[in-house]
Amino acid sequence: MLKRNYASRLDSKFAKIITKAYFAKDLMIKRRKKNKSKNIYWIILTAAAVAALGIIFYSINNFHRDYAENARTTNALVIPKKERAFIEINFGGTKKRLFAAELKEPYLLEIALKSAAENGKFTFEIRRGIIQHLAGIGNTAKSWVIYKNNEIVTATIDQLMITGGDKYTFKFEK
Repeated sequence: MLKRNYASRLDSKFAKIITKAYFAKDLMIKRRKKNKSKNIYWIILTAAAVAALGIIFYSINNFHRDYAENARTTNALVIPKKERAFIEINFGGTKKRLFAAELKEPYLLEIALKSAAENGKFTFEIRRGIIQHLAGIGNTAKSWVIYKNNEIVTATIDQLMITGGDKYTFKFEK
């Protein structure tokens, strides 16, 4: 109140300047109080973000630790040998192709060879149960001979069943 009385005695321009300065000071004090409340919001927001990141990193660390522990203690999944069947195509010499499949039930060997042909991108032709050509190689002086578990098979391909644990080999020989 003293400041306002003092200002009123002075020149009117000077009084206006002092009055504006006084009210500007009050306005600045009010703004500082608002800014302090805004600063508190930013501090709370930053603390929440840091806490969230901490929780995320803690979770990742626990997951990694559990995964590493389980990987050490858990045995790898092994398909029993009796469930796996093989088809080998022996072109003579060292050129061979091997196909493996997990079988739940017996299949005709002809169907299994068709599946191997689709996966291996080769063709074959069968007439009356006898292989005429396989992967572009046909019957000439040699022919395709079928072996089951390293023993010659006399039955035709359309009569043979492949089951888990079998290994059928097709050899191009005399």
